[in-house]
Amino acid sequence: SDPNLYKLRLTILDKKGRVTDQSVISLGIKSFEVIDKHFYLNGQPCFPKGATVVWHRWMRTEEGRELGYDTAWFTKNIIQRTRDLGGNYIRFHLGVPPERFLDLCDRYGMIVQYEWSFFHGAPASLESLLEQYRNWLDMAMCHPSVSLFHPYNETEGEQLKTVWEALSQMVVDYPPPVSYTHLTLPTNRE
Repeated sequence: SDPNLYKLRLTILDKKGRVTDQSVISLGIKSFEVIDKHFYLNGQPCFPKGATVVWHRWMRTEEGRELGYDTAWFTKNIIQRTRDLGGNYIRFHLGVPPERFLDLCDRYGMIVQYEWSFFHGAPASLESLLEQYRNWLDMAMCHPSVSLFHPYNETEGEQLKTVWEALSQMVVDYPPPVSYTHLTLPTNRE
């Protein structure tokens, strides 16, 4: 909850030394592990406790749509209240939040559960998931607060097999978000 957050500036120069592209990203170095079914953050036991932001329900009302994108309101009423109550975790349930909210979670040292917006077996093809998950994971990997991933909610059977196939093809291109030690993962993912 007391992050060491750095800003990394990436600059691409052409052969004449002129800037052709530049980006600034947040950089936080962390180790997030599961050891014997318990979470560890930077080698210390970690107990995620906090709030769930149910994005799709916020957007049902005019007030929710207004506040749902208000950075100052989100900081005061979600992040700071969660921290004031001893929380260190925010779950963005069923949907990707505005990236500026992930920036805030990075800055305040929150642990983020980052969820995809499909649930209850909403159909998606392998090709669609490969494209959409890549965009989803690319944004997550730019935020050190993102520690837990939830790619599909309350889904089983053939659709879940498609999800696992897409993720299995993609994860080789990304650093592991969570390390597993002394934990046997099921080989049959049904």
